[in-house]
Amino acid sequence: VVDRLVPAIIAAVPPAAAAASLAVQLAEPVEIDPQYRTDVGLSGAFAAFATHGDMLDAAGWERVVRSCGLVGGVLTDAMAREIFVQSGAPLNVEGGHMGWDEFLWACAVVGGTHGVMFKIVAQRVLSVAERQETARRVEAEERGGGGEQQVVGRTAPPPPEKPTLLTKKKSRSMFSMFKK
Repeated sequence: VVDRLVPAIIAAVPPAAAAASLAVQLAEPVEIDPQYRTDVGLSGAFAAFATHGDMLDAAGWERVVRSCGLVGGVLTDAMAREIFVQSGAPLNVEGGHMGWDEFLWACAVVGGTHGVMFKIVAQRVLSVAERQETARRVEAEERGGGGEQQVVGRTAPPPPEKPTLLTKKKSRSMFSMFKK
């Protein structure tokens, strides 16, 4: 029954009405503290996420909001895409790229959507960018380090010895608590 009703409902809705119903209403952007316009850390985080030199395309913006955990609750994927569109990014160059000012505005709208101050969104973006940069550095060191594990200037200790029969505990699965 549902298979027959859905196409009938879709056909009955005029395209203009369908497009209007999909329009996303964005929250008002929160105030951006002037210090963030010149903040080296946040601009570095933006540069770390940048996909085209010093600019972000739609996929890059999606990566920012997803990896920073900004999508969720009241902020949906559709809202995140609409924030990108309304930031003015599509007007910058063909295909649309978000510059620094558009990025700040978009983060302010994310803050307004979640009902938090701009600095909360900025801290989230900054912390994720720092973790990703640290992970990239560690990965590069491991690839270039000759395969040895390094722990702050010295080699890592050897792995612990395998347990003997006297010390070996019975292995339990994660589902063992559900067994009778």
